[in-house]
Amino acid sequence: MLSAGLIFSSCAANMLRVQPEAEGVTLILDLKTCAHDVRVIGDFNQWDPEKGTMKCEDGLWTVGLPLQRGLYHYVFLVDGEIFVPPDQKTVPDAFGGRNLILRLEQ
Repeated sequence: MLSAGLIFSSCAANMLRVQPEAEGVTLILDLKTCAHDVRVIGDFNQWDPEKGTMKCEDGLWTVGLPLQRGLYHYVFLVDGEIFVPPDQKTVPDAFGGRNLILRLEQ
């Protein structure tokens, strides 16, 4: 099985944007045409992939998260593989991997 790093090494862009909303944030992950199924999992949805399905339009995968102020840890599941975009702030997880961090201070 390929690791997420190998799967996405041929993609033109792996970019994450966090867009503040009136109530929470929208996560936007730019994968172009590299993925078929993208989900976000984290402590805000009890790490449940069924609660983090993202929608794709023109290679931009988006999901709105109605989050309150706080610090959240999360990762993406891209075609079933954990994916953390490069050049993002991360912290170690309890399993030897890395989690993205999202701090809302609204």
